[in-house]
Amino acid sequence: MSTSVASMKRLLKRLLLVFLLLVLVGGGVGGYLLWTWTRELPPVQEMREKLKEGLSQVTQVYDVHGQLISQLFIERRIWVPLDEIPVALRQAFIATEDNRFYKHGALDVKGIVRAAWTDLKAGRVVQGGSTITQQVAKLLFLTPDRSIKRKVKEALLALRLEKLLTKDEILELYLNLIYFGHGAYGVEVAAQTYFGKHVRDLGLVECAALAAIPKAPAFYSPFTHTDRNQARRNYVLKRMMEEGYITYQQYLQATQEELKLIKGKARLVDKAPYFTEYVRQYLIKKYGADEVYHKGLKVYTTLDLTWQLAAQEALRKGLRDLDKRENPYRGPLYRLGEGKEPPTPPKELVMGDIYRGVVEAVDAKMVKVSLGDRKGVIVYKDMSWAFKGDLEGKTPKDILQPGDVILVRYLGDNEDGTLQLGLEQEPKADGALIAFDLATGGIRAMVGGYDFDRSEFNRAVQAMRQPGSAFKPIIYTAAMDTTFTPASIILDAPITYEMEAPQEAARTHYWRPENYSQRFYGPTRLRVALAHSRNVVTIKLLQKLGVKTAVKYARKLGISSPLRPDLSLALGGSEVSLYELTRAYGVFPAGGMLMEPVFITKVEDNKGEVLEENQASFTRVLSPATSYVMTSLLESVVQEGTGWRAKALNRPCGGKTGTTDEYRSAWFLGFTTRTVAGVYVGNDDHSPLGKGETGSRAAAPIWVEFMKVATALDPPEPFVPPPSVVFERIDPKTGLVAPPGDPGAFYEVFREGTEPKKLAQKEETREELLNQELMGLEPNQEQ
Repeated sequence: MSTSVASMKRLLKRLLLVFLLLVLVGGGVGGYLLWTWTRELPPVQEMREKLKEGLSQVTQVYDVHGQLISQLFIERRIWVPLDEIPVALRQAFIATEDNRFYKHGALDVKGIVRAAWTDLKAGRVVQGGSTITQQVAKLLFLTPDRSIKRKVKEALLALRLEKLLTKDEILELYLNLIYFGHGAYGVEVAAQTYFGKHVRDLGLVECAALAAIPKAPAFYSPFTHTDRNQARRNYVLKRMMEEGYITYQQYLQATQEELKLIKGKARLVDKAPYFTEYVRQYLIKKYGADEVYHKGLKVYTTLDLTWQLAAQEALRKGLRDLDKRENPYRGPLYRLGEGKEPPTPPKELVMGDIYRGVVEAVDAKMVKVSLGDRKGVIVYKDMSWAFKGDLEGKTPKDILQPGDVILVRYLGDNEDGTLQLGLEQEPKADGALIAFDLATGGIRAMVGGYDFDRSEFNRAVQAMRQPGSAFKPIIYTAAMDTTFTPASIILDAPITYEMEAPQEAARTHYWRPENYSQRFYGPTRLRVALAHSRNVVTIKLLQKLGVKTAVKYARKLGISSPLRPDLSLALGGSEVSLYELTRAYGVFPAGGMLMEPVFITKVEDNKGEVLEENQASFTRVLSPATSYVMTSLLESVVQEGTGWRAKALNRPCGGKTGTTDEYRSAWFLGFTTRTVAGVYVGNDDHSPLGKGETGSRAAAPIWVEFMKVATALDPPEPFVPPPSVVFERIDPKTGLVAPPGDPGAFYEVFREGTEPKKLAQKEETREELLNQELMGLEPNQEQ
């Protein structure tokens, strides 16, 4: 017996020794691992700096009225302080994620034991058990992998965070850190993404819906998995009730309430993509990518969103109208099958908007189309534009078949409940529009093309194109500021210029310029010549002025692009940008002041400190008299000449059309007393737009549609003549002072001192004027 007891004691001693040895070894290994992992943690000072720097935040770009235009980000996040986050949203997260958040320290021992037991039973890490503090530590400093090492580091960092921050500060960090899917980081952007409102304006059901998402953002997205989000949302509401945050009655009411999500079109903000890119490039060049994408700048611009949206729609409509005039249907976007899925159906239809539809049936008279569950019909008259060129005489069944995915415009509803649709296609041509506020020098609208997703090339500022006759006002400015007047007469008659021939050419090259009409009109006053865009008169005028003089005035008006030093300058043969030519036109209604435009008025950092402030500068480049004379001449272009379509604006305005050889480019630039805007239309490959697609036909309607919106709140204002101009009653045939009783006489404007003094005589014939012109004299000025 004693021997047995002694043996038992020895066994127990050995087992105890082994146990102690295991404890020591395990403790040593654990201590070593703990020491090693602790060394891998960021130092306290680094943690302080990380917290001080804050999270990656969205840079927000605003228009002139403070409306959000766009956001620049890597992680789309807008920081909000805890006091701007609804109590219900805080409670929803606490009830769901860490119900003892304000009671425990950095670690929740009960939660850790529960998670450890679950992991042990599963044989792997399946449950987090992390406190909100631990989640903040993980999101800020660790990778999201699931391992014992990461969990230990997470706990150690959480202990440090609890010493550095208060519970409220940790909760604020957490709610601004977490990811909600669809590119939304933090509760503010999540509220905007899903509900189109600020987080401070959320109701109970919306708070519960957001708290339901972060566990698995893709799985619980209310956009793509409404039922899953609702089930999880009800669980959140139940936990809030169990924690005493809401009553049973509130719980029942909230579970029955419908969740109202924002429409899909408005989820991502970028209302002016070409302008946004213009701003982005400037910001990155000045502040660097890290500051722009991470530091939450606030950028206040000169853009007017109302104008911008009008400009975008006007350009798109104008380009589509052009395409329908000139081009046949080019075929569907794609056909279903071979991995091609049907397009996502629209959640709602807006009259006039364009959508993707699927052809279900087609015959010789109509096409049946589905937009998801909605059915529609395209009748022949709403697709008749498609049958031209090689398709002339064809029918709908010749160009479409079931399974084709096409673009359609929603035109309304038929009596039988089907949709009335029209066939559409993306236009081949592209274009641009830019507008400046004459008083402030701010860019009010900038559209660089039909679709930013199709082409990011900004034709408003980057494209260099020949402006054609839109350059003529530059030549006329030089003339009006020197020895010519609107009443000066130049002979519109055939002329031949001997040009410098290329070295390899065998014969001398001759240039015989013509007018657009291919007619000549004899002695022509310069006002008439500009109004009707007479080429020959402008070339002769440039010859009289001298090319160097014209180039000098182009530079004065802000044209910085290279200019060919020859007579082709008269017809816009040198390439310029829409931006610089529109800016030049702004000098005329601005009384001779050239603006140095601005597009950003102020930039602030995320603390509200101003980093820069800007305003336009103005330089006098013309006298008020010359600028008014030019304004008056360009008014005549609208009232009497090629710019006649602008009369539809029903207010005083001036402008000029431009068309290049073979109709490759079409321009219209014009102004009112407060705004100057320019439009360019052309193909990127420089191919012709189509016969007859002049500036008047292709570009001016776009300008008019835009300006109707831009001037909607402005009273019609006349251009006020300065004291330095005079009005003289002249004879239209000679440009001289009209004799008393001359029935055809009218008042013309002159810079003071340049008005004619000589009285037109009855015996003075047009033939005599022609002879003076041919001798190189100025016909209507005293010699």
